Amino acid sequence: MANYKAGRSIPQEYTKQQVKKLLHEAKLFFWDEPFLFKRCPDGMIRRCVPEVEMKDILWHCHNSSYGGHFGAERTAAKVLQSGFYWPSIFKDARDFVSHCNECQRAGGLTKKNEMPQKFILEVELFDLWGIDFMGPFPPSYTFKYILVAVEYVSKWVEAIATTTCDTNVVLQFLKKNIFTRFGVPKGLLVYGKACHLPVELEHKAFWATQLLNLDAQAAGEKRLLQLNELEEFRLEAYENARIYKERAKRWHGKRISPRTFEPGQKVLLFNSRLKIFPGKLRSRWNGPYTITKVSPHGYVELLDENSKETFMVNGQRVKLYLGGPWSKEETVLWLA
Repeated sequence: MANYKAGRSIPQEYTKQQVKKLLHEAKLFFWDEPFLFKRCPDGMIRRCVPEVEMKDILWHCHNSSYGGHFGAERTAAKVLQSGFYWPSIFKDARDFVSHCNECQRAGGLTKKNEMPQKFILEVELFDLWGIDFMGPFPPSYTFKYILVAVEYVSKWVEAIATTTCDTNVVLQFLKKNIFTRFGVPKGLLVYGKACHLPVELEHKAFWATQLLNLDAQAAGEKRLLQLNELEEFRLEAYENARIYKERAKRWHGKRISPRTFEPGQKVLLFNSRLKIFPGKLRSRWNGPYTITKVSPHGYVELLDENSKETFMVNGQRVKLYLGGPWSKEETVLWLA
């Protein structure tokens, strides 16, 4: 555009459509030696900035003492207010702000920083139950108590309404609702009741000789039938737990931004101690550190360049470090 406005020069490789577009847009530009200006849509006349000056202007509008380290939109607005223009102001402002060292160390952990869930399925269900009475409540058709049993792994709940809170009720509940449906558990915490120890079985306490004097053959056949039925319960519970955890994983994944880490990348580490002991004007992000190993289970191994030591952290506490601050002096030396 500068060549056309200064010397009416049109590139020879331009097509007819490109020439037509150039002539149409040229109405908004005018040449005032040695600068090119444009009348923008808001009616303001702004100087068209060459590429070598773009980062310098962005640095003044963002990093300087009067820049304020505002966001990309505010930084681009400052560029326009200062009377400068180039075709990709907002894109370059977003890229410049994202690489700002001070801005990368500000803020805290958000929902978008969370790592994708990796659910764990526990196959051995119905092995541990907790059981207790609730009540007494105001009577309802002579029922005053509720007997509740909770399975520790799947949080499965079994409950019945009872008229009394004695041993017979518990035994009938265990027989009909627990043993015949889920099998005999490995552990039962019976709140508010005394525990029976293995020594009572081994040395034949009174309750053991009276209650456990069963027909061994009949009990064995019944137990085998219950074990076959228990496999069906466990398979169904496993599938239901898998479906539930997959749905929870999909719902959790919709709220986060996907992130992938690779060895060799620079990252910042979130200082979680500042949540408990906050410090004014202190950055919550330490580093940068170098990633040496990435685990599929969500943790990463970091290398501290100063101490040459490696340590492992949760991937949720790190974010990519996009580079240090832009140096005006280094750019001048490079151009020279």
